[in-house]
Amino acid sequence: MRPLLRKIRGALGLGSLWAAAWGIIGVGLGVAQILLLARSSGMFPPAGGPAFSEWIWWAATRGGLYWGGWGLVTGVLFSLVLALRAAREDLQSVRMPTMFVWGSCAGAVPAVVVLSIAAMTGSVVSIVGSGLILAGSSVLGATSAMLSLRIARSDREPKGRQESVEGGDVFDSLAEAVQALPRER
Repeated sequence: MRPLLRKIRGALGLGSLWAAAWGIIGVGLGVAQILLLARSSGMFPPAGGPAFSEWIWWAATRGGLYWGGWGLVTGVLFSLVLALRAAREDLQSVRMPTMFVWGSCAGAVPAVVVLSIAAMTGSVVSIVGSGLILAGSSVLGATSAMLSLRIARSDREPKGRQESVEGGDVFDSLAEAVQALPRER
């Protein structure tokens, strides 16, 4: 049971990391959407409606939650693919182009599913909007996957003593420094 819980915790951790990054991007997209709408329309915000700052707050919150949730789903999906792959190979042997493709597919699959459901239920789905969602999700997935691999590899690299600029030793931990002290006999 413990290994399963560790895998679930790892998948949710990676998904949460992706959710945070994608949420920040979503906040920016939401604010940009309102600002472009305000610039293109002289009647925005509507008279008698909420203030412009409330529209900005609403768009930022909506964009952050939408893209953050999307990043969570995509990150968990990617971690499942990575877990299946890690059973056969070590992360050190996975190449960046392969990670790019996996991340891109992890970003595209949920987008295709959601857009297909929207089209089947009779919702109006524009081709341009669908293409932008699919492309944006794929690019974010690929970028997040490559950054995740980079972070994972940097954590697994062996750390040893390094020479400092002044010529003295720099230790990675207090335990290494204590072990390097000369012992009295």
